[in-house]
Amino acid sequence: MHPRRNVDEFAPVEAKFVRFTVRATHRGEPCLDELEIYSASEESRNVALAANGARATASGSLPNYSMHQLESVNDGRYGNGRSWIADRIDGAWVQIELPQAARISKVIWGRDREGNCIDRLVTRSEIQICADENSWQTVSSSADREPLRIGAELFSHSGLARSRVNRFAPVSTTLSAEAGNASTEYRIDVWQTSDGLPGNTVTAIQQTPDGYLWIGTLSGLARFDGLRFHIFGERSALPNTRVLSLLRRAMDRDGSARMAAAWSTSGMGRSRH
Repeated sequence: MHPRRNVDEFAPVEAKFVRFTVRATHRGEPCLDELEIYSASEESRNVALAANGARATASGSLPNYSMHQLESVNDGRYGNGRSWIADRIDGAWVQIELPQAARISKVIWGRDREGNCIDRLVTRSEIQICADENSWQTVSSSADREPLRIGAELFSHSGLARSRVNRFAPVSTTLSAEAGNASTEYRIDVWQTSDGLPGNTVTAIQQTPDGYLWIGTLSGLARFDGLRFHIFGERSALPNTRVLSLLRRAMDRDGSARMAAAWSTSGMGRSRH
């Protein structure tokens, strides 16, 4: 599963109703910014759009969230500001009734296509279709996907990866003059000590194969999973918190990733985490 975009493809099947059912989420009630359904004969035509006559229904919408209503799930607009939040986790569903039966072969969905929000991500789901709203057939499910791994899914795709990495700039790095005019596909934020970073002077960044982002600072070493920081400092047996560089080592036999940190003292040393 990925916060921005997930594609479920299956053999063409005749459908009048398409239902997306949620079984679990990463955190909180599920949120969808758009549920797209594509015709097998016209691969570029999203037949789920309300503008094309499709009608959305759902198990319920989370109360007191006026900006996350059901009409946002098939209005053709992306982003958290135009998304739907369900009123429950297990068993939440949203259904699209097509204006007429069509042969479909692909469903596309995401939490936030703009890549700004990663909470409320659906991690277990199934897609069902039927012609008469009585005989439902499962055409795709999360059983065909790898489970969400902390950190890994949040950094494995270029758009979101750049969104997160741009939050940490080594001390020798400056953003170009064009950065402020960059495509809205990416977002530049600032994370500081108030957000959990051990120090605001970042000296090095490395990502390990398990998806964690490691950040060296002049005040300690941090491991970032996309949501929170885990800090390594003197209490973690670092002889000095002034980290100057990071070196990613090979994976251990058990598959865990190790990071070597070089720090500043009267000499140089290395620590394994």
